[in-house]
Amino acid sequence: MMNEQDLEINTMQLKLKVLGDGTLGVWAGQNIDAASLDPGACQYFIDALNGIRVQIDTNLDHLAHVGAMVRFIAERSEEEEDEDELVFEPDPEFIKKVEEAKIKEANGKVVNFSKKIH
Repeated sequence: MMNEQDLEINTMQLKLKVLGDGTLGVWAGQNIDAASLDPGACQYFIDALNGIRVQIDTNLDHLAHVGAMVRFIAERSEEEEDEDELVFEPDPEFIKKVEEAKIKEANGKVVNFSKKIH
């Protein structure tokens, strides 16, 4: 267990430990100083800490799944960094229409899309 008095004032702490039987032990502690915070804020943070502890206790599979998705995305992002970067090259006619629109400023539109410019 945790000795909450050893925590710095207005500190909350979670301790997670993989136990010998393959389960996860979760302990939560806090040393919230009610005199230094609004009473509503004190209760809010204590409730949040307890909520996090319960979420870990009851939804560990879900949290592991979310963690796996984060890892998957990070791995794909690293792979994409190694690939050639895509560069946007606007169509010359698009650039021409934008320049014409800047000159005309017709009806406050940047580009008149009333007809196709393919």
